[in-house]
Amino acid sequence: MTGPKFDFGDKLPHLGVIQHIGFTKMTNSKAEQDDKLSALREEIDGIDETLLSLLARRREKSLAAAELKYSDHTPLRDQHREEKLLTKRLQQAREHKLDTHLVTRIFHEILDDSIRYQQQFLQHKLNSGEDVGAEIQKVAFQGSKGSFCYLAAEQHFSRTGLPTTYNGCTSYKLVVDLVERGEVDVGILPIENTTSGGINEVYDLLQKTRLSIVGEEKYSIVPCLLGLPSAKLADVSRVYSHPQLVLECSQFLVEFDVAVENSFNAAATVDEIRKNGANDCAIIASEAAAEILGLTILKRGIANQEEN
Repeated sequence: MTGPKFDFGDKLPHLGVIQHIGFTKMTNSKAEQDDKLSALREEIDGIDETLLSLLARRREKSLAAAELKYSDHTPLRDQHREEKLLTKRLQQAREHKLDTHLVTRIFHEILDDSIRYQQQFLQHKLNSGEDVGAEIQKVAFQGSKGSFCYLAAEQHFSRTGLPTTYNGCTSYKLVVDLVERGEVDVGILPIENTTSGGINEVYDLLQKTRLSIVGEEKYSIVPCLLGLPSAKLADVSRVYSHPQLVLECSQFLVEFDVAVENSFNAAATVDEIRKNGANDCAIIASEAAAEILGLTILKRGIANQEEN
């Protein structure tokens, strides 16, 4: 009995040493993996920075192209060239074993951004009183610059390649009236969304007007809660919003449990909030509106449904 006990006791420390060595190796392996992952992430960050630099360079070239088009009175958009370019890029994507659907979306966005950037150049020329040598579209929308109607209009008309002026209106009815009176060329109206369905006020207007629907645009909206730069989410006690956005963000507003007031012009409402230094007030609007109006995003994506 003494022998076996002694042998077991002799092996136990040895077993403990083996376990300790195994644990040390595992720790070293984990550290090495973390180092490799950190190095890869640094490389990815560097690639992202390079992509941003290249996009900025591409914008510079787009501006140079706009200046040439301006001097030659050439249309901003060349659909045939864009189609050839996209076909070529898709072929290159296949050679690099990239998802062609992803590449298609990316280059559509890049081309749209390029056209919008060139339009801004021509708009600046127009505002300064210069002859841009091209037909000018006048578009009416409900709201102010940065509203979802404005963003949908900008997305739609950027494809035309024509310089466009956007006229904000206080109501959907005023949009229709301006088009009927010939003061603008077209108006853009929201028809329906996935959260609240059809917009009855707009349907009623369309039934009573002699105007016709001549185009369609699908725009994914991401409503956000915006406040003054010094505002905090916990301090908000009052929210201003267009009634349609109230419906689309109803679940958030019920849970947030604050006073809600209608606003048909975000810019005017923000001016009042800023004038009073009201950090307890916020508006529901787009991320673009936050940048345009100099606001901070207190909470992003507050719609009842993610895809809206």
